[in-house]
Amino acid sequence: MKRILIVATTLFSFTLLAQEGTHISSAIIALDQRQDVVEAKEYIDNAHEIITSKNMEGVSKKNMGKYLHYYARIHMAISQSQDETVRALDEEALDKAVDYFFKSYAYETSIGKNYFRKDSRRAIPGALPLITQRGAQRDQMAQIALQQGNEEEARMHRQMAYDDFMKAYTLAQREPLNRIDTSLYYNAGLMMVSNGDFKTAIKHFEELIEMGYKGISFEGKNVQSGKFEMFPNERIAQAAIEQGSHTDLRQSEEVTSELYKMLALSYRNDDRIDDYKTTITKARELFPDNEELIREELSIFLDNEEYEKAIANIDASLKNDPNNPLFQYIKGTLYYSNVKDMDKAQEAYQAALDLDPDHADANYMMGVLLIERANEYVEKMNKLTTSAADTKKYEKLKAEQKEIFNKAKPYFEKANEVNPDDLDVLRAMQQVYFKTGNKDKALEIGEKIKTLQ
Repeated sequence: MKRILIVATTLFSFTLLAQEGTHISSAIIALDQRQDVVEAKEYIDNAHEIITSKNMEGVSKKNMGKYLHYYARIHMAISQSQDETVRALDEEALDKAVDYFFKSYAYETSIGKNYFRKDSRRAIPGALPLITQRGAQRDQMAQIALQQGNEEEARMHRQMAYDDFMKAYTLAQREPLNRIDTSLYYNAGLMMVSNGDFKTAIKHFEELIEMGYKGISFEGKNVQSGKFEMFPNERIAQAAIEQGSHTDLRQSEEVTSELYKMLALSYRNDDRIDDYKTTITKARELFPDNEELIREELSIFLDNEEYEKAIANIDASLKNDPNNPLFQYIKGTLYYSNVKDMDKAQEAYQAALDLDPDHADANYMMGVLLIERANEYVEKMNKLTTSAADTKKYEKLKAEQKEIFNKAKPYFEKANEVNPDDLDVLRAMQQVYFKTGNKDKALEIGEKIKTLQ
């Protein structure tokens, strides 16, 4: 009886071996000879079910080599099919294809065989970027969803994009590629910033800075499709140009300053304010001419009431962009409101108006500054007596004060022309008209203020 059982078990094992081998062979014939992806999938799925139910020792090395490679090829064919019904056979076809090309290569490397190892090795560099491309498409879908006001859907697409970038990043480090694609790790971090997961984003950006990430990318135009495609590195890009598959090689600018900025903002949003300030300071040292970092540091100085440093920061901005009226306006307001230097404030406001005569805020603040100068005469006039000499001085001071109010008037009028319903501007205009003797105009503006209120 024992002998019969042993024989029966042996026969059963041969039957299973024949089953998986038959299905694998049928899948290969269906794919290679008939290009019938549907039939090929049915056979390879049968083989998959049989093989996964066994121990690895129960499958011959050659059959396992065939199975792994063709499982990858069949699912790649599904994922890249132009037929929607074929693509619908397996929504995870691309992931399975990429995973199994790596498994195929790793398995045959481990057993020292080359049934399909070279074929899988050749397939991997073309298959893995498809995961990256899908991640980029999901990022675009997130942007579209956001434009449509669907934040929840945008969040879902960004998470899926993150998963794709991280999958590609992780797999790229395995044999046979053995590379660290830092751009994928950076893009994954950006997805987490958009999704509000700042702790994960910080982890990405800190590690990228330690790696010395610069973010320089290389693109070339695909001769067949006419579309630009990104390469993992310059060496592969140059090879594609030499082979004639791509033209018009172009290189991006480095994004290291952006990396520091994103790390700093992630710190700030994670309430790590000291780390935020330290990172901005470090970034300003490394990139002294970067406009966004200059502005970010300015906000720190203002929060800390370090106004002289803030003004120096604005001067650095003006060095890079001397024709920016906003910087001159901010500088004027710092001198007016914080440093209390009216002469320098007036100089800065005038510089802003020289660049943009219609700058509403600069016009308004220039008028306010002049009103303040005019009001300084009140204290001087109040100190005078009723003597004939002082009366003469009083009339002179009053005339000088009125002249300053007259100088302020056109600035408020210009600000009102740009922003006709601004109540602050209207109230200032009303005051100036009263002071310059135009009561009818002042009353007219008063009625408008009542209407707007």
